[in-house]
Amino acid sequence: PVALDPDTLCRMGQAPRVSVNVAVKQLQDNGFLTVVQEALALGGTDPGLDIEITESGFVDNVERTIAQLDSLRNMGVGLAVDDFGTGYSSLGYLARLPLTELKIDQSFVRAMLMDPASSALVSSMVSLSKALKMSCVAEGVETTEQAQRLMALDCDQVQGYLTSRPVAADAVPGLFRRNAAEVLRLLRGALDPEAVQLPASPS
Repeated sequence: PVALDPDTLCRMGQAPRVSVNVAVKQLQDNGFLTVVQEALALGGTDPGLDIEITESGFVDNVERTIAQLDSLRNMGVGLAVDDFGTGYSSLGYLARLPLTELKIDQSFVRAMLMDPASSALVSSMVSLSKALKMSCVAEGVETTEQAQRLMALDCDQVQGYLTSRPVAADAVPGLFRRNAAEVLRLLRGALDPEAVQLPASPS
């Protein structure tokens, strides 16, 4: 975990959203909501927190899981289903859960340019997220070609080495000081790989 003090956040101009992977056992713990409330109390008015849980976790004690997720949404916490497409998929459960984001597993993203079946699955997952009014994130995006395809499919966000490799804690503020021109260059690179040289990934 990376803790950023208020002065650092002010210099960055805005507080970043933070995504936290949570195991089902943690989610169903009686004290979990209290822990989240206490953590949110340390922040500002915008919770800025997303909790990610794998789809296989939803089938254990479904009613309890739904109750916990409902409570988290009432706190303003975003809820994502992580590594979608790799676990136990029940569309019935997915429609009942108060999720805000669907994250397509990187295995499909990496294969979609070479495997028509994977490409079709990614397209279907994006469409499913739209139908359920969730945002869609593609994991494991490493090339502009992958980003191009995902943009054509109307995927909302990408995550992966194309935008940044993992960085040390003290380098995190620098990621949020990228100016608008640099971000624009990155987006243009996704639209036209020949148009611009992508910025170097932080080390």
